[in-house]
Amino acid sequence: MISILIPVYNFGMEALVGDLLKQAKNAHVPFEIRLYDDGSEPVFKAANRKLLQLEGVIYQEMDRNLGRSAIRNRLARDAQFDQLLFMDCDSAVESDDFLKNYLGHLHPEKVLCGGRTYSPAPPENRELLLRWQIGQAREVSTASQRIPFPYRTFMTNNFVVPRSIFLTIGLNEDLEGYGHEDTLFGLELKRSGVSILHLDNPLRHIGLETCDEFLRKTREGIRNLAFLVQNQLVDQDVRLYRYYLRLKRWGLAGVVRWGYKQQEKKILNNLHSDSPNLKQFDWYKLGHLLQHLR
Repeated sequence: MISILIPVYNFGMEALVGDLLKQAKNAHVPFEIRLYDDGSEPVFKAANRKLLQLEGVIYQEMDRNLGRSAIRNRLARDAQFDQLLFMDCDSAVESDDFLKNYLGHLHPEKVLCGGRTYSPAPPENRELLLRWQIGQAREVSTASQRIPFPYRTFMTNNFVVPRSIFLTIGLNEDLEGYGHEDTLFGLELKRSGVSILHLDNPLRHIGLETCDEFLRKTREGIRNLAFLVQNQLVDQDVRLYRYYLRLKRWGLAGVVRWGYKQQEKKILNNLHSDSPNLKQFDWYKLGHLLQHLR
């Protein structure tokens, strides 16, 4: 019936797997939970190996770090069932009906997207504030908010896809590091005419990164976006790409790139502050994209 697929990197999985096992058994459907560790530190591997004792759980450790796209492609190829539920390892189940909600909407030709939430309270650690604020402002949305833009709002943290569709499209393994593999997969679904059904069935993101780590991942994502632009793999569903096209059309890309370099230190100081400004974060991303596409 359903394969639950979770790439694992430096995160303890006991709580999430426990919740999923309980829901899967209560649903009385054939299932498996596949956990593939993609180069975690030894302390996390040791803790997660205990999950091997649980019925229905398959835990494997990769010989080397495959990367975000390749590890998910590997999970899909190895999956036993025809419906694949992908989720990020740094997630928590919010609803006792999480799995049931997906099972009631399975379709052989549709992708289901459940969404994401964050803690309503800001983190006490100031270093986590930027990531939390971006998540709350840019990633949390209801199904009704996502439905008008089904491909633009697609995220890989929590979705169900028929195995045949995923194996046909797959995630692009040319993208290195973090970011925009979900952008490209959503666009490939659009090009292939695959429907996305958005649901209010979120997972909570609990693995907040520090400001420095989040900005590092952001830069990796911008580098991947530049690769997609250079290879004509994106369209104007990508907001940052739309901004770039406007500047290029108006002949302002060089001026704005120069302006960003003059303001970069000030922008970084703001993003590390107790009250980061999201417009400054957008400025940060645009500046880095312009540098890659000069």
